Amino acid sequence: VRTKLSGPLTMAVRALERLTQVKVGNQSFEKFFQADRTTEELLRPRPGKFWADVLRRFSDTNVALLSDHNGEITLYEALVVQGSPSYKRIAALQKFAQAYLFQSLSLNEVCGALSVQTLWRAGARPDVADDAGRLPVHYAASSCSDHFVAVAMRSPVLLLVPDKEGLTALEE
Repeated sequence: VRTKLSGPLTMAVRALERLTQVKVGNQSFEKFFQADRTTEELLRPRPGKFWADVLRRFSDTNVALLSDHNGEITLYEALVVQGSPSYKRIAALQKFAQAYLFQSLSLNEVCGALSVQTLWRAGARPDVADDAGRLPVHYAASSCSDHFVAVAMRSPVLLLVPDKEGLTALEE
């Protein structure tokens, strides 16, 4: 039985519908969240029951684990916990979180209201590079980001990985 959607639940369901239609590539994801900042809701930690309600709208059947989950989790964590058969949705969330992280670090934003740690939990990874071979640590270093320490501590060895121009984060 489907109940009427309201507030944040409506935004999350609609954003997830749009997210699954975005073509792969960092540029398309940047356009996706610039067009509608409510899409950032997909990256925020929420109670497991909230994500269970969202995923019920998409006929994901194994949401019982989420309804019983104590504490807040991200949608990415929820999909992994429930063993979602929707690999496209998981991959889209990872790419979205990665693009959000790259943009936030390059602009030296505070990641909206999202911390770098929340973006890691939402699917972003420190070892994923953009088309120029730049890792999150390169962006954090070149913009003198306040988040440089958090990014560098996630995987310190990445400080020594060069981008396509041959520059490491320490040389930015």
